[in-house]
Amino acid sequence: MRDHYVIAILTITWGFIFNPTAVPQERNGKVAVKPLVTLHGENSKIAEPRFVRITSEKDWQALWYEHKNGSPDCQHFDYTDMEIDFEKMMVVAVFGGKVGMTSGYPFDSGFEDRKRIILRICTLGYQLLNPDAKAVERAFRSQPWGIYVFPRSDKEIVLERDDRRLLTQPPKWVKWKTLPAQPPSTKD
Repeated sequence: MRDHYVIAILTITWGFIFNPTAVPQERNGKVAVKPLVTLHGENSKIAEPRFVRITSEKDWQALWYEHKNGSPDCQHFDYTDMEIDFEKMMVVAVFGGKVGMTSGYPFDSGFEDRKRIILRICTLGYQLLNPDAKAVERAFRSQPWGIYVFPRSDKEIVLERDDRRLLTQPPKWVKWKTLPAQPPSTKD
């Protein structure tokens, strides 16, 4: 019995020490990037498609208030502030608007080179089997969204989405939106 515990501890330790995802992996001159935090869902109050990079607390609060309540000026909401150090971090957000039949935009993968960051975003679409009228109405009211927190960068960000038509096909990544490079940030 004791040997099983020793083997389990050694296996877990080996995984932490030699975890290939713990160190950025380089492929074709690009380094893999992953968000530190991801959030996604289907019920944003932002009704028009929008793609943004947030680099300040003020802009973050306005976006979050609008996402949760429909107005960037609405200060009362049911969420404890998420603390983000915008000197070190940035938020990339995707809002689909009124697209329906989509329950969010989870992060798939990302790569960074000297000039830009490429972020690949999936679409969580769904179908209804024998739906009733209420289910159809609710499905077509979805306003999907995805929010991702990354280490801060001033590089251009290219968002790609998976455009395959069948789940049995391999992913087909197409450019969705480009967020331009920003002037280098300066500290006051």
